[in-house]
Amino acid sequence: MSNTPVVPDPNAVTDISIPTDIAPSAISTSTKGLAADVKLPERQVNATGLMTGFDPVKASQDGLLTGPTNLSPSLAPSARVRELGGPVTFGYVGQNLINSRGVMARPQYDASGEAYSELARLNTSDRLGFLSTLATRGLYGKSGKPSATGFDSSDISAMSEFLRFANSQGVTVDVAYNQFLAQIKPVQGTGKVVRPDAKQDLDSAVDSVFRQFMARDATPEEKAAFRQMAFKQKSAEAYGGAMAPNIGVAAQAYASNQFGPEAQATSAASLFDILDKKVKGLA
Repeated sequence: MSNTPVVPDPNAVTDISIPTDIAPSAISTSTKGLAADVKLPERQVNATGLMTGFDPVKASQDGLLTGPTNLSPSLAPSARVRELGGPVTFGYVGQNLINSRGVMARPQYDASGEAYSELARLNTSDRLGFLSTLATRGLYGKSGKPSATGFDSSDISAMSEFLRFANSQGVTVDVAYNQFLAQIKPVQGTGKVVRPDAKQDLDSAVDSVFRQFMARDATPEEKAAFRQMAFKQKSAEAYGGAMAPNIGVAAQAYASNQFGPEAQATSAASLFDILDKKVKGLA
Protein backbone atom coordinates (compact mmCIF):
# COMPACT_ATOMS: atom_id res chain seq x y z
CA MET A 1 0.00 0.00 0.00
CA SER A 2 1.33 3.44 -0.76
CA ASN A 3 1.97 5.92 2.06
CA THR A 4 -1.21 7.78 1.33
CA PRO A 5 -4.32 6.45 -0.33
CA VAL A 6 -4.95 8.04 -3.65
CA VAL A 7 -8.25 10.05 -2.88
CA PRO A 8 -10.41 11.45 -5.74
CA ASP A 9 -12.05 14.85 -5.65
CA PRO A 10 -14.44 14.58 -2.66
CA ASN A 11 -16.91 16.89 -4.42
CA ALA A 12 -17.80 13.90 -6.59
CA VAL A 13 -19.20 11.95 -3.60
CA THR A 14 -22.96 11.45 -3.78
CA ASP A 15 -25.55 10.11 -1.33
CA ILE A 16 -27.05 6.94 -2.72
CA SER A 17 -27.42 3.51 -1.21
CA ILE A 18 -24.82 0.76 -1.52
CA PRO A 19 -25.61 -1.41 -4.55
CA THR A 20 -27.23 -4.71 -3.61
CA ASP A 21 -26.37 -6.54 -6.84
CA ILE A 22 -22.63 -7.04 -6.20
CA ALA A 23 -21.67 -10.58 -7.21
CA PRO A 24 -20.83 -12.86 -4.25
CA SER A 25 -17.28 -13.27 -5.56
CA ALA A 26 -16.73 -9.49 -5.55
CA ILE A 27 -16.39 -9.25 -1.76
CA SER A 28 -15.56 -12.76 -0.66
CA THR A 29 -15.44 -14.10 2.88
CA SER A 30 -12.17 -15.86 2.05
CA THR A 31 -9.07 -14.59 3.82
CA LYS A 32 -6.60 -16.03 1.32
CA GLY A 33 -7.84 -14.50 -1.90
CA LEU A 34 -9.99 -15.86 -4.70
CA ALA A 35 -10.57 -19.37 -5.97
CA ALA A 36 -8.09 -20.38 -8.66
CA ASP A 37 -10.65 -20.37 -11.47
CA VAL A 38 -11.96 -16.83 -10.86
CA LYS A 39 -11.00 -14.38 -13.59
CA LEU A 40 -10.94 -10.67 -12.78
CA PRO A 41 -11.75 -7.45 -14.68
CA GLU A 42 -9.27 -6.77 -17.46
CA ARG A 43 -6.35 -4.54 -16.43
CA GLN A 44 -3.58 -3.13 -18.61
CA VAL A 45 -0.15 -4.43 -17.64
CA ASN A 46 3.22 -3.15 -18.83
CA ALA A 47 5.21 -5.85 -20.58
CA THR A 48 8.28 -4.67 -18.67
CA GLY A 49 6.50 -4.88 -15.32
CA LEU A 50 5.87 -8.61 -14.98
CA MET A 51 6.38 -10.50 -11.75
CA THR A 52 9.37 -12.81 -11.55
CA GLY A 53 8.37 -16.25 -12.74
CA PHE A 54 5.30 -15.05 -14.66
CA ASP A 55 5.07 -16.91 -17.98
CA PRO A 56 3.13 -14.81 -20.53
CA VAL A 57 3.01 -17.70 -23.01
CA LYS A 58 1.35 -20.04 -20.53
CA ALA A 59 -0.90 -17.23 -19.31
CA SER A 60 -2.03 -16.61 -22.87
CA GLN A 61 -2.73 -20.33 -23.35
CA ASP A 62 -4.75 -20.29 -20.10
CA GLY A 63 -6.84 -17.36 -21.35
CA LEU A 64 -5.44 -14.88 -18.82
CA LEU A 65 -4.06 -12.51 -21.44
CA THR A 66 -6.05 -10.54 -23.99
CA GLY A 67 -4.81 -8.74 -27.10
CA PRO A 68 -1.67 -6.65 -26.67
CA THR A 69 -1.77 -2.88 -27.06
CA ASN A 70 0.85 -1.27 -29.30
CA LEU A 71 2.57 2.02 -28.64
CA SER A 72 0.13 4.90 -28.98
CA PRO A 73 0.59 7.39 -31.87
CA SER A 74 1.37 10.11 -29.34
CA LEU A 75 4.36 8.12 -28.09
CA ALA A 76 5.48 6.81 -31.47
CA PRO A 77 4.18 8.94 -34.37
CA SER A 78 5.79 6.72 -36.98
CA ALA A 79 3.99 3.48 -37.85
CA ARG A 80 7.40 1.94 -38.45
CA VAL A 81 8.55 2.97 -34.98
CA ARG A 82 5.37 1.46 -33.50
CA GLU A 83 6.03 -1.75 -35.40
CA LEU A 84 9.60 -1.93 -34.17
CA GLY A 85 8.55 -1.02 -30.65
CA GLY A 86 6.09 -3.88 -30.48
CA PRO A 87 3.47 -4.37 -27.80
CA VAL A 88 4.19 -2.52 -24.54
CA THR A 89 1.04 -3.43 -22.61
CA PHE A 90 -1.47 -6.23 -22.67
CA GLY A 91 -4.83 -6.99 -21.13
CA TYR A 92 -4.70 -9.28 -18.11
CA VAL A 93 -7.55 -11.05 -16.29
CA GLY A 94 -5.47 -13.18 -13.92
CA GLN A 95 -5.33 -12.76 -10.15
CA ASN A 96 -1.98 -11.03 -9.63
CA LEU A 97 -2.49 -7.45 -8.49
CA ILE A 98 -1.64 -4.50 -10.76
CA ASN A 99 -0.50 -1.18 -9.31
CA SER A 100 -1.06 2.38 -10.56
CA ARG A 101 1.97 2.15 -12.87
CA GLY A 102 0.63 -0.90 -14.67
CA VAL A 103 3.15 -3.15 -12.93
CA MET A 104 2.20 -6.66 -11.83
CA ALA A 105 3.10 -5.90 -8.25
CA ARG A 106 2.16 -8.89 -6.10
CA PRO A 107 -0.16 -11.86 -5.52
CA GLN A 108 -3.56 -11.55 -3.85
CA TYR A 109 -3.72 -10.03 -0.36
CA ASP A 110 -4.17 -12.25 2.67
CA ALA A 111 -7.01 -9.97 3.76
CA SER A 112 -7.07 -10.88 7.45
CA GLY A 113 -3.34 -11.42 7.82
CA GLU A 114 -2.24 -8.20 6.10
CA ALA A 115 -4.91 -5.74 7.28
CA TYR A 116 -2.92 -4.52 10.29
CA SER A 117 0.33 -4.03 8.38
CA GLU A 118 -1.45 -2.15 5.58
CA LEU A 119 -3.05 0.23 8.10
CA ALA A 120 0.30 0.70 9.84
CA ARG A 121 1.79 2.11 6.64
CA LEU A 122 -0.34 5.25 7.12
CA ASN A 123 0.19 8.01 9.65
CA THR A 124 -2.60 8.51 12.18
CA SER A 125 -4.36 11.32 10.33
CA ASP A 126 -4.34 9.53 6.97
CA ARG A 127 -5.36 6.25 8.59
CA LEU A 128 -8.38 7.77 10.36
CA GLY A 129 -9.41 9.70 7.24
CA PHE A 130 -9.16 6.53 5.16
CA LEU A 131 -11.11 4.43 7.66
CA SER A 132 -13.73 7.17 7.99
CA THR A 133 -14.40 6.82 4.27
CA LEU A 134 -14.82 3.07 4.73
CA ALA A 135 -17.30 3.82 7.52
CA THR A 136 -19.41 6.04 5.24
CA ARG A 137 -19.61 3.06 2.86
CA GLY A 138 -21.01 0.79 5.58
CA LEU A 139 -17.93 -1.28 6.40
CA TYR A 140 -18.38 -0.54 10.13
CA GLY A 141 -22.08 -1.36 10.24
CA LYS A 142 -24.94 1.07 10.70
CA SER A 143 -23.43 3.24 13.43
CA GLY A 144 -19.81 2.20 13.65
CA LYS A 145 -16.82 4.47 13.34
CA PRO A 146 -13.01 4.16 13.50
CA SER A 147 -11.30 3.87 16.87
CA ALA A 148 -9.03 6.62 18.20
CA THR A 149 -5.92 4.91 16.79
CA GLY A 150 -7.36 3.05 13.80
CA PHE A 151 -6.11 -0.32 15.07
CA ASP A 152 -9.15 -1.69 16.92
CA SER A 153 -10.70 -5.01 15.91
CA SER A 154 -13.44 -3.14 14.02
CA ASP A 155 -10.77 -1.21 12.09
CA ILE A 156 -8.95 -4.42 11.19
CA SER A 157 -12.24 -5.96 10.08
CA ALA A 158 -13.08 -2.97 7.85
CA MET A 159 -9.59 -3.01 6.33
CA SER A 160 -9.83 -6.75 5.72
CA GLU A 161 -13.05 -6.18 3.81
CA PHE A 162 -11.38 -3.48 1.75
CA LEU A 163 -8.46 -5.79 0.91
CA ARG A 164 -10.94 -8.40 -0.29
CA PHE A 165 -12.43 -5.74 -2.54
CA ALA A 166 -8.94 -4.95 -3.90
CA ASN A 167 -8.44 -8.67 -4.57
CA SER A 168 -11.72 -8.78 -6.48
CA GLN A 169 -10.61 -5.90 -8.71
CA GLY A 170 -7.14 -7.35 -9.27
CA VAL A 171 -5.36 -4.16 -8.17
CA THR A 172 -3.26 -2.91 -5.28
CA VAL A 173 -4.91 -0.80 -2.59
CA ASP A 174 -3.80 2.55 -4.04
CA VAL A 175 -5.78 1.78 -7.21
CA ALA A 176 -8.60 -0.02 -5.41
CA TYR A 177 -9.41 3.07 -3.30
CA ASN A 178 -10.70 5.08 -6.26
CA GLN A 179 -12.61 2.08 -7.57
CA PHE A 180 -14.13 1.48 -4.14
CA LEU A 181 -15.42 5.06 -3.94
CA ALA A 182 -16.86 4.81 -7.44
CA GLN A 183 -18.58 1.46 -6.95
CA ILE A 184 -19.62 1.54 -3.29
CA LYS A 185 -21.65 4.68 -2.61
CA PRO A 186 -22.21 6.23 0.85
CA VAL A 187 -24.86 4.47 2.89
CA GLN A 188 -28.06 6.52 3.07
CA GLY A 189 -29.35 6.97 6.58
CA THR A 190 -26.50 5.04 8.20
CA GLY A 191 -23.10 6.23 9.19
CA LYS A 192 -22.07 9.80 8.43
CA VAL A 193 -21.68 11.41 5.04
CA VAL A 194 -19.14 14.21 5.36
CA ARG A 195 -19.84 17.27 3.23
CA PRO A 196 -16.69 18.76 1.69
CA ASP A 197 -16.06 22.50 1.69
CA ALA A 198 -16.86 24.28 -1.55
CA LYS A 199 -14.24 23.62 -4.21
CA GLN A 200 -13.92 27.31 -5.09
CA ASP A 201 -13.34 28.25 -1.44
CA LEU A 202 -10.60 25.65 -1.03
CA ASP A 203 -8.89 26.61 -4.28
CA SER A 204 -9.03 30.31 -3.43
CA ALA A 205 -7.53 29.72 0.01
CA VAL A 206 -4.62 27.64 -1.23
CA ASP A 207 -3.94 30.06 -4.10
CA SER A 208 -3.81 32.94 -1.61
CA VAL A 209 -1.26 31.16 0.57
CA PHE A 210 0.86 30.11 -2.40
CA ARG A 211 0.96 33.69 -3.72
CA GLN A 212 1.99 34.97 -0.30
CA PHE A 213 4.72 32.46 0.43
CA MET A 214 5.80 31.21 -2.99
CA ALA A 215 4.86 34.04 -5.35
CA ARG A 216 2.80 31.74 -7.56
CA ASP A 217 -0.59 30.09 -7.81
CA ALA A 218 -1.02 26.47 -6.81
CA THR A 219 -1.01 24.00 -9.69
CA PRO A 220 -4.18 22.00 -10.46
CA GLU A 221 -2.51 18.94 -8.91
CA GLU A 222 -1.63 20.86 -5.74
CA LYS A 223 -5.18 22.19 -5.46
CA ALA A 224 -6.60 18.68 -5.85
CA ALA A 225 -4.24 17.35 -3.18
CA PHE A 226 -5.25 20.16 -0.82
CA ARG A 227 -8.97 19.45 -1.36
CA GLN A 228 -8.34 15.80 -0.59
CA MET A 229 -6.38 16.65 2.56
CA ALA A 230 -9.11 19.02 3.79
CA PHE A 231 -11.79 16.39 3.18
CA LYS A 232 -9.84 13.74 5.09
CA GLN A 233 -9.46 16.13 8.03
CA LYS A 234 -13.22 16.80 8.08
CA SER A 235 -13.91 13.06 7.86
CA ALA A 236 -11.57 12.33 10.77
CA GLU A 237 -13.27 15.01 12.90
CA ALA A 238 -16.73 13.66 12.07
CA TYR A 239 -15.73 10.24 13.34
CA GLY A 240 -14.13 11.33 16.60
CA GLY A 241 -10.69 12.49 15.45
CA ALA A 242 -8.99 15.85 15.93
CA MET A 243 -10.94 18.99 15.01
CA ALA A 244 -10.34 20.01 11.42
CA PRO A 245 -8.75 23.49 11.05
CA ASN A 246 -10.50 26.24 9.14
CA ILE A 247 -9.70 26.53 5.44
CA GLY A 248 -7.11 29.32 5.81
CA VAL A 249 -5.15 27.54 8.54
CA ALA A 250 -5.32 24.26 6.62
CA ALA A 251 -3.96 25.97 3.48
CA GLN A 252 -1.03 27.45 5.42
CA ALA A 253 -0.23 24.07 6.97
CA TYR A 254 -0.45 22.40 3.58
CA ALA A 255 2.00 24.84 1.99
CA SER A 256 4.37 24.63 4.96
CA ASN A 257 4.35 20.83 5.21
CA GLN A 258 4.48 20.02 1.52
CA PHE A 259 6.64 22.82 0.19
CA GLY A 260 8.54 24.09 3.24
CA PRO A 261 11.94 24.69 1.59
CA GLU A 262 10.39 26.47 -1.41
CA ALA A 263 8.15 28.60 0.81
CA GLN A 264 11.01 29.50 3.16
CA ALA A 265 13.32 30.45 0.30
CA THR A 266 10.65 32.62 -1.33
CA SER A 267 9.70 34.25 1.96
CA ALA A 268 13.33 35.07 2.68
CA ALA A 269 13.72 36.62 -0.77
CA SER A 270 10.58 38.69 -0.23
CA LEU A 271 11.86 39.86 3.15
CA PHE A 272 15.18 40.95 1.67
CA ASP A 273 13.29 42.80 -1.06
CA ILE A 274 11.22 44.68 1.52
CA LEU A 275 14.30 45.59 3.59
CA ASP A 276 16.13 46.76 0.47
CA LYS A 277 13.23 49.02 -0.45
CA LYS A 278 13.12 50.46 3.05
CA VAL A 279 16.85 51.21 2.95
CA LYS A 280 16.37 52.95 -0.40
CA GLY A 281 13.35 54.85 0.88
CA LEU A 282 11.01 53.14 -1.56
CA ALA A 283 8.78 51.42 0.98
